[in-house]
Amino acid sequence: IEVAPAAYIVLAANEAEKAAKITLNHYSSSGAYGRLMISGTESAVMQSRDAAVAAIEALEGRLPSK
Repeated sequence: IEVAPAAYIVLAANEAEKAAKITLNHYSSSGAYGRLMISGTESAVMQSRDAAVAAIEALEGRLPSK
């Protein structure tokens, strides 16, 4: 998962971990873009990804993607 601004990746990582049994392999919250790498079963990764994306999309003041 990649987000801008980078600080949002912390929220995404938190929601991903709460959503399913996954392993947080790496996250970077510095620079312009935040990056998150997770692993687990395919269904767990997809569930976690969906939760992380939903959390970012629910933030107030966020510009809609084009």
